[in-house]
Amino acid sequence: MIKILDSFDFRVIPSLNKKLAGELAQYEYIERRLNVITLCNSGMGKTHIATGLDMEACQKGMPTLFSRASTLVNELMEARGDRRLVRFK
Repeated sequence: MIKILDSFDFRVIPSLNKKLAGELAQYEYIERRLNVITLCNSGMGKTHIATGLDMEACQKGMPTLFSRASTLVNELMEARGDRRLVRFK
């Protein structure tokens, strides 16, 4: 299922910071080469927000990388075992 920011209902989870999501949608963090990490309990909309930001950034020709924390940890553990550094572009 394709998730976009416009389809996210902030009323369902009022604790999510709608203002911050709007600021992230300006994509200054990409231009500054910063990371965005979303943390909260399961079912709170992390994936929806992250994929929505990624989809819109990609449509604007900006590079993105979406990775779940568990996947990233597994890749880092494998890299450590191989004595190599994982490089994301």
